[in-house]
Amino acid sequence: MFGKSFKVELSTGLTLGPDTVMRAALRKSVLTFLRDSGSELPLRQLVYALRGKHRITRTTRDTINRAMGPAFTLVEAVLGDHRAYEEMTRLSDWEAVALTWGALSTTHPMDIVVATFVELDQVAKKGGQAVLSGNRAEAERLLCAAFGDDVQPEWLRLCPHLSLQGAILIETSLHVVARLEASLALSAQRPDARAVTWVALELLAPKHRPLGNWLQQLCAAAGCQNYPQLADLTLRKGICHRNGKRPITHGALKDWSRMKSGNLMSIEACRELVKVLSLQAQQEGMIGRFALTCFLAFLCDLLRSTVHGDPPSWEEAQRVVAERYRSIADRDFA
Repeated sequence: MFGKSFKVELSTGLTLGPDTVMRAALRKSVLTFLRDSGSELPLRQLVYALRGKHRITRTTRDTINRAMGPAFTLVEAVLGDHRAYEEMTRLSDWEAVALTWGALSTTHPMDIVVATFVELDQVAKKGGQAVLSGNRAEAERLLCAAFGDDVQPEWLRLCPHLSLQGAILIETSLHVVARLEASLALSAQRPDARAVTWVALELLAPKHRPLGNWLQQLCAAAGCQNYPQLADLTLRKGICHRNGKRPITHGALKDWSRMKSGNLMSIEACRELVKVLSLQAQQEGMIGRFALTCFLAFLCDLLRSTVHGDPPSWEEAQRVVAERYRSIADRDFA
């Protein structure tokens, strides 16, 4: 669905890389996301300094310091100490992102995602070190502590021909999504995770593909009963996509809901479409759900592409991902 040119990169043997996650969820690279959020310049200045392309001024140091927070003390060590630079090159991709990200909060969705991937990368590194030292039992203990002892048998039951690497990457990614949902519930003063309506399960509901479910939610929030009514509402409000040049028609909504390769809804189209909602908070909430929708769809696609032999149907892949997510959410975050 995401096309043959979509590159899947890893941070460690357990986790997808930051660029892959960002491209799947937002169709943007990490650097593009930072640029759009106004954070790219300090990072680019830092990269130039690390590569020795130029010396940075005190003003530039202050800019990078404000962007990165406490992590800048390590960066200053790197700039003046080759041994510290060697230590930095051993960071996983998610650890490197966290280093340049600045202080991580426990309430911002992107901060939660980054922090959880870092946590998983550290499990991978400790497990790898244990295996290299001949202590395989310790590596297995670390993995069981992080994910439970049912991962392999559950994936064999759910999708017998799924590759081990595919199962691992989907498992850890679903763990991140569940942590995100549980953390946001806690920050919203809902300490009992059982009271959480797991958004991912709503988006993976079997009647539609994930984006179809998202569009159904948008229809309901906008007071529309179907796609023709939603398209009519966008027309009345003057909402267009493709830089305001193309109206959002009933046909476009139907095509987006089917999530066919080459016709995936963009984040820019999403930002325009959610303007059918009156409240800014509603719009932002639906944009966040859109990113989650795209990432879940990517995991379904990843499952289909990492199966040995003929891939399962899309409906079956979606069912498997939903069932495994429910198990992870109930086990680790209930």
